Amino acid sequence: ANNTQPAVVACLLSVLASILALLSPHSIHHALAQPITKRLTSSQWMRKMHSYLSNANANSELALVSLKLLNALSCFAHGKEQKALMENFIWDIKVRAPKL
Repeated sequence: ANNTQPAVVACLLSVLASILALLSPHSIHHALAQPITKRLTSSQWMRKMHSYLSNANANSELALVSLKLLNALSCFAHGKEQKALMENFIWDIKVRAPKL
């Protein structure tokens, strides 16, 4: 999946964020969302999202949808996954974003 087009990856991340946002208000322990959140807060996925954020200059769309997904994860089920998200987030990341 390393050679996947950035636009496709951005679309998939946006869809995941939207799914989490839709499932979140229905139940705190939604059976369909739990595997998604566990996978997305794993160190493997967090490294991918960190790479998208740190290379925002190369593809700002990927960086924006990564932030959207991180926000959806932190809001999911009234913040149930916030602890895992905070533990796996690299806080000293250097974000190279284009100047607005």
